[in-house]
Amino acid sequence: MASLNAGPEFYAAQQKYSNAKTLEEKLEALKEMYRLAPKHKASENLLKDITSKIGKINKEINKIKKEKSRKKEKVEFKKEGVQVTIVGLENAGKTALFNILANQNNPSTPTPFETKKFTPGIMKFENVKIQLIDTPSLTEANFAQVSSHCKNSELIVFLINEDMEKKLQSEFINWLDRNGLKKIVLKPKKDLTKTFDEESYSINDNKDIERIKRKIFDSLQIIRVYTKPPHEKPDYNEPIILKKGDTVKDAVAKIHKELLNFKSVKVWGSTKFPGQQVNSDYELKDGDLVEVKT
Repeated sequence: MASLNAGPEFYAAQQKYSNAKTLEEKLEALKEMYRLAPKHKASENLLKDITSKIGKINKEINKIKKEKSRKKEKVEFKKEGVQVTIVGLENAGKTALFNILANQNNPSTPTPFETKKFTPGIMKFENVKIQLIDTPSLTEANFAQVSSHCKNSELIVFLINEDMEKKLQSEFINWLDRNGLKKIVLKPKKDLTKTFDEESYSINDNKDIERIKRKIFDSLQIIRVYTKPPHEKPDYNEPIILKKGDTVKDAVAKIHKELLNFKSVKVWGSTKFPGQQVNSDYELKDGDLVEVKT
């Protein structure tokens, strides 16, 4: 920068800027340069250059802060099996529904934005364990974060709040449809008018809660397959969870990939007769029992 009858303090600040190692140090030096620079017509280009550099550094610092913030907000739990995420705007009743489905007791009051982070839980339906995720209230600010998480889930349960703006709720439902994500849209029974072709429910009605559990299970399009080693009793406590349309090969791969070189497989349930030997491409049904011989 050329000398424009500036005092020694300005050049000291200029040297400080040249020696600065961090963005914060550079920003502090530039602000000092701007304060100490002469303010007359001949210094207009100098002031514009300093202002431009301040703007660029501020932008870079904000970018770094946002990246750090996103890392802090990173979901810190492991996906386990089939995952269902509950989403909604503030006071939609997400946590209340999550608590009753997952048998938890997280804070759930009319206080807006009470849920601060993604919270995992387990919903048990018959003998199937389904991972549920409670989410922070959906806003324009966290839309990208919530939607990014939803891409990893097999099903989204979206709760409508008629007291909140419909635009953001509509945008999220449209986003789910564009991305081909399965969804269930629910709304408390206190408001029986329909806006998004949603289903009404009451958190205090056991029949409604059981209906929601059944709908979640049916919407996931999954089947339960049981296993037994040769000449041993079957294990009906922990089924293998597969997608509808999956085959014997898919089931064996879930048991252990080393078993894929099996000699034979027998199936009880959907076959013409009990214990029928089948090929690896045989399509399994809900409740089938599989025996693998290696």
